[in-house]
Amino acid sequence: MFVATDLGGIWAYIAEEFSAPTIGLDQVEVIQQGLKVYPNPSKNGHFTISSEDLEEELSISVYNTVGQSIKNIDQFWGNAHLDLSQSEQGVYILIFRKNSQIVATQRIIKQ
Repeated sequence: MFVATDLGGIWAYIAEEFSAPTIGLDQVEVIQQGLKVYPNPSKNGHFTISSEDLEEELSISVYNTVGQSIKNIDQFWGNAHLDLSQSEQGVYILIFRKNSQIVATQRIIKQ
């Protein structure tokens, strides 16, 4: 597993090593722009994840800042509830995958 941070110490992304075909940046931008995660930050750890224009099923993995996988949503078709109420306060990374390749990432904060 590879974990990277920017200069301010904010977690930029988490990516697992795997062998998969790449997709173009225009495809990533379309998927990224269509995703909404709210409320962010969340005081109670409950998040809604939605996408209006999702054409294919995605999976979502949630990682903490240590790089541990916290939760997985195997079948995301445009609406999901993410419950991190039992998790520690902090920053979490959502990794959206289509056919095992990362297509979008999102930082969320549980206060």
